[in-house]
Amino acid sequence: MRRLAGFRAGRALRPVLAGAAVLVVLAVLSRSVWLQVVACGLLGLVAASALSVAFDKGCEVTLRHPNDLVVGTPVDVCFTVDNPGVRRGRPLLLRYELVAARSLAPAVTVYVDPIPPGERVEVRATLTPEARGEATGARWSVAQLGAFGLFSIAPTRTLDRRVLVAPAPAPPVPLRLDGGAPDGDGAMRAGLDVRGVREWRPGDPARHVHWRASARTGELRVLERGDPSHGALGVLLVGRAGDARFEAVLAVAAATVRLAVDEGADCYVWLEQPGAGCFGRLTPTSTASPFARVERADPPSAKGFSHLLEHVGGGGRLLLALADDVPPGWVAQVRDFAASSGLDVVDLREFA
Repeated sequence: MRRLAGFRAGRALRPVLAGAAVLVVLAVLSRSVWLQVVACGLLGLVAASALSVAFDKGCEVTLRHPNDLVVGTPVDVCFTVDNPGVRRGRPLLLRYELVAARSLAPAVTVYVDPIPPGERVEVRATLTPEARGEATGARWSVAQLGAFGLFSIAPTRTLDRRVLVAPAPAPPVPLRLDGGAPDGDGAMRAGLDVRGVREWRPGDPARHVHWRASARTGELRVLERGDPSHGALGVLLVGRAGDARFEAVLAVAAATVRLAVDEGADCYVWLEQPGAGCFGRLTPTSTASPFARVERADPPSAKGFSHLLEHVGGGGRLLLALADDVPPGWVAQVRDFAASSGLDVVDLREFA
């Protein structure tokens, strides 16, 4: 029964059956043997086409497809077609599409010529995402035409593997993430980079003493080591999928966060969705996830907003990725509350 999954009739089947029926009627009325022979010949073609689809093993097809996509960036979907049989394969029509609540990319279809026995070919189809979002999986089918083209079989397979489509590439906002002044005298954290030479303080390890500078000045001097302390970054998303302006702002937010995470900054995002909020610390492998998944992001609750600010902390930055229809009064309240918590606020609508 699994072999017959996707069994379907071709467009030419109805005219053939109609012609056979007419010939049978005429043969009965006229008692013509030749009409009976022709009618039986047409029915034999139908039976041969159906049997060739039902019992022909056909070619083996495997699929390789990417899990992470970017809007507007073409990617290759690779089909590997094997013919393990001893006869020449049949023409194939391969189709691949993403399974999502709304259309993220047009389905791709590729035709494969009959493959000689014992050979393997790799066919590539170009998939270009048109919208950002999250697909629950992918669906692909291999349509094989039967003899005379009267029947075909196209079993459909579903891949239950999440596919993310990230926002389109955009220039990131140039943020200072070292938490310090331009001369590099900002906050420090433990590290190996030499920051300079200073006077010895009680508690400094002896291994940090700079003996040459101590001998020159007559006072103990130590090497100060450390790395710049990156300020934390918070991201607030408010908008709805499909809004062209919001999609542009979201693309800038994604690019800015990706750059910040690559530079070592701690980034947190809050996504208020119907029924629940989504909060998380972003890593190099998860930066695209919240920006791809947002469908409807409402203004956060007071508890959720406070939770985000607590993790960002004083001296950090708050990125606002907002739609144009967000009330200006609410934005002003967010700015005031963030400023009272010691955060700089960056409205990304100014850069999109």
